[in-house]
Amino acid sequence: MDNQHLPPGFWTVTLLWVKTNAPSIYGSLAACGMATMITLRDGKSWSKAILSGAICLLIALGVINSLEYFGWDKDHALLVGVVVGGIGVERCLAIMNVFASMRTNTQIEKEGKSKDE
Repeated sequence: MDNQHLPPGFWTVTLLWVKTNAPSIYGSLAACGMATMITLRDGKSWSKAILSGAICLLIALGVINSLEYFGWDKDHALLVGVVVGGIGVERCLAIMNVFASMRTNTQIEKEGKSKDE
């Protein structure tokens, strides 16, 4: 079956890309799956579950791609994906707010708004 719309060697290059980036792919998909299942377990709707899975996928992808910066191997991608998906979107955003407030020297109130506003 010859597809005239794809350039020659498309599937070879695609499979090579997947093989090269496999840890990032399966770690991110693990985060997405964990976040989706935990959100559904909490009794929230499917749309919230899919959205939280997508957000955790993006957060995990960012963390996994910076593993070498922190001195870890890409072999830890699955662990990072499961942890990010397991803690969920709300806690990931709370952790990012804490780091941002430490970086900018502002205090965060319980509602998530800084006192400087």
